[in-house]
Parts: sequence; structure tokens; C-alpha cells
Amino acid sequence: MDFNNGPNDDLPPRTWKSWWNGLPGWLRIGFWTVYASAVLQVAIILRIMVGLTDPHEASLLRQRGAEVQYASPFKRESIPGSNLIIAGLRGRSRNDVDTVQLRENGTDEDLKLIATRFPNVKQVYLMYGGTYSVEGLKSLSACQKLEHVYLDRTDADDAVVESLSKCEMISELSLHDTLVSDAAIPALKKLPRLTKLVIYETDISFEAIQELRTSQPKLQILTERDRAPEAFAASIRWSDGKRSRRFQGYFKAEINPAGKESSSVTGSPFDCRDLILLWSDNNLRGGRDGDYVVTLQLGEIEAEPVTIPMKNGKLTAKSVEFRMPVTEAEALKSKLNGKENSRFPTTELK
Repeated sequence: MDFNNGPNDDLPPRTWKSWWNGLPGWLRIGFWTVYASAVLQVAIILRIMVGLTDPHEASLLRQRGAEVQYASPFKRESIPGSNLIIAGLRGRSRNDVDTVQLRENGTDEDLKLIATRFPNVKQVYLMYGGTYSVEGLKSLSACQKLEHVYLDRTDADDAVVESLSKCEMISELSLHDTLVSDAAIPALKKLPRLTKLVIYETDISFEAIQELRTSQPKLQILTERDRAPEAFAASIRWSDGKRSRRFQGYFKAEINPAGKESSSVTGSPFDCRDLILLWSDNNLRGGRDGDYVVTLQLGEIEAEPVTIPMKNGKLTAKSVEFRMPVTEAEALKSKLNGKENSRFPTTELK
């Protein structure tokens, strides 16, 4: 049977286009509306995903374990997740970086990145140690919008505080376990908005703290000096001139009355945490006036002994600096550094 012959053999072959054109107009409009809506939603989702991607500088910090936060476009979030959606639509920029928290592997390069690439950063936290030089810490003074600065457990000194005095927006400054001293007080007074100052385990004396409280009555000062006014924190001066207060290897600290072979005085003369050495009269019982010799051993290497006079039952030293004949790197190579640290030693004073 020949199907090619018939009354409709001269019609064009049926196609999708002809089929589509044969549909009702309302159905075709509805299809394109749904299609355009789906494409738009996918485009919006892709835009949000791309917009929430870290800028290159923030990505570098995150790769090193840092925490980076961005300023919210609105103070309040009317609908859960709305701020995140808006941030994605706007796109994240290095200018939006609000907070950076560096961890134990932070370096001067990270500080330089913050100082030069994040102009609107308000909070910088260096609370997990890190390897920072004085010059690296001073570079943060370029961040003129800083409000909260935490330099805990770094080698920040008086020069660093002087450089930060240019950042007049600072309201909270933490210098816990740093090398700042009484010489930093004038610089601290230059910060007009400073309301909270943390200076645990520093070389700032009780007298200087009291004077600062008198001149700045609205300033909250957190320090261990209130319970131990005579306390001091020891530091280490390495052979290359670097000064620090921490040592991550094996250490041993002792104090003995000078020239005496035996004594009934016992106690734990030091509070040792990664070689933060804090003296307090409460650590000794029955101490007599005279000279006391403090010794420090890092690994197998001993520092030059330090002599501290005690008068009227109180030590006269404001701070102690141990001089080591080697660099920190050389001390860390000592054989004993594979052993556990000697922390909170109970020493019989001889």
C-alpha cells in the first residue's frame, strides 16, 4: 500500500515550531513566564553565591586559619537570612571587612595585609600568639577606624602603643601579656574614646595604673595589680637583642636567698605559664629581708642570674629581665625541649 498518495501529500512536514504555533496564546505566555522566572531565580542564586565569595585578600587570611567577618548592610535583620542575601546581591568587598582574628600562625605579612587592604576594619584580635615583630604591630596604626584591638601574648611594647595612639576611634585595647611599661601611659591618654584597657601581666606598675585611673575616671582597667600590687612579670632578652616573655620549650625557674645554704622558706615563687613569670609575696612564706637570686633555665641553657633585694618583706624590683647567651631559636633546639614543661614548680628556698 502506498501511503504517499492521498489528498494531504502536498502539506509540509509537521515540526515543533508548527506545533508550538498551534498552541493557544495564553498557554505559550504562561510557559515563557515560568521559564523566565526559573532562569531569573537561578541567576539570583548564582549571583548570591558569587557575591558571598571572599575577596582575594580575605581568602588569603582564611587559608592561614584567620577568621574574617564582614560588616552587615543593616543593623537589624528583619527576616532571618535577609542580610546574607543582600550581602550576596551586593557582593563582598575588602572594604566591607569589619573584623579579623588571627591565630597562632599569624605573621607580619598578615598584619601588613590588614593595614593596607582593609581600610574599614574595626576589630583586630591577635589572641593566640603568633610571630609578630614590633614593626609589624606598629603597621596597624594605618587602620584609622579601629575600635577594638587585642594584642594579647605578643611582643607589643611602648612604641607599639605610641603608634596606635593615632587611632582615635579605639575604645577597647587589650595588652595582656605584652612588654608595655609605664612609658606607655602618655600614649594611652591620647586615646579619647578608650573605655576598656586590659593590662594583665605587663610591666606597668601599680603606681602608674593608679595615676591613670585618677586622670581617666571613666576608663575600666583590668589588671592583676589590684590583688598583687608588688607583682612583676619577667621577660627574656635574647642574644640577638630580641625581647620576649614566652618560651614554648622546657624551662625551670628558681629563687634562693643569696649566700645562704639552707632556709625554712618554701613555696612556689613563680606562676609559670609558657614562661610568664609572675612574682607575688604570697608565693613565699617566712621570707626575710635581703638579696634573693633568681635563676632561669631554658632547655639546657641557663640565663644570667638576677638579684632582687627584699626590704620590709617586699621585693623592690618592678620587673626582671633575664639575659640569655643564645637566640630563641637556639634555645628551642636544646635536647631537654622534648620533655614536659616544668610548670608551677614548688621550690625549697636554700
